[in-house]
Amino acid sequence: MNAQQRMWALAALAAVLAVGTAGCGRRMPETFYYFINVPQPAGHLVHQPALNELPVLLAIREFAAAPGLDKESLAYRPADYRHGFYGYHQWVAPPVRLMNERIRSELSQSRGFKHVLSAGREAEADIVLDGSVTAFHEEDAADGWHGAAGLELILQDVRTRQIFWSQAYLKRVAAADQTPAAVVAAINKAVDQLFPRITTDIHQAIAGYLTAQTTSP
Repeated sequence: MNAQQRMWALAALAAVLAVGTAGCGRRMPETFYYFINVPQPAGHLVHQPALNELPVLLAIREFAAAPGLDKESLAYRPADYRHGFYGYHQWVAPPVRLMNERIRSELSQSRGFKHVLSAGREAEADIVLDGSVTAFHEEDAADGWHGAAGLELILQDVRTRQIFWSQAYLKRVAAADQTPAAVVAAINKAVDQLFPRITTDIHQAIAGYLTAQTTSP
């Protein structure tokens, strides 16, 4: 059987299977899609600290992702050395993209910087924020299910290439019950609890770096 004949044979088999499944009255399970909270341009989130504006163009690179966090499926970890994915529970975009958008929105809404630039505009910036998403999943433990969110971040001077700040963040929040929807709600709470500190830390690190640059001989 040549390649074309094999292709037609596979197509015919797929059609037969589809008809058979329909004839049995089976329905594909519904896929549920989830998102994370993102501050809107209309104003600050309630928890957002008030920051003075720094004369800095801050660019945000596309973050890297821990294994499994670059796909849409909701991830779970039932034990330290196991990692799985729900078949019909997905994020609207890979977690690494969701976190990139969240941190860009948080920093923009803080009004703590002259301008916050999206990925791909590093050449226009004074400082670049880079990092990786280290946690964005369900953790199953003896005391119940939890939602975990984590980031590792660095700040780099575009002109000198100097990395002058780095910090790791991790937050776990207990889920209300043992369902994917409850885990997603817990992950959202974990993200919300991380960002007041992240925003303030980035602002303070850049302010300190600028002060050191102006006072150094």
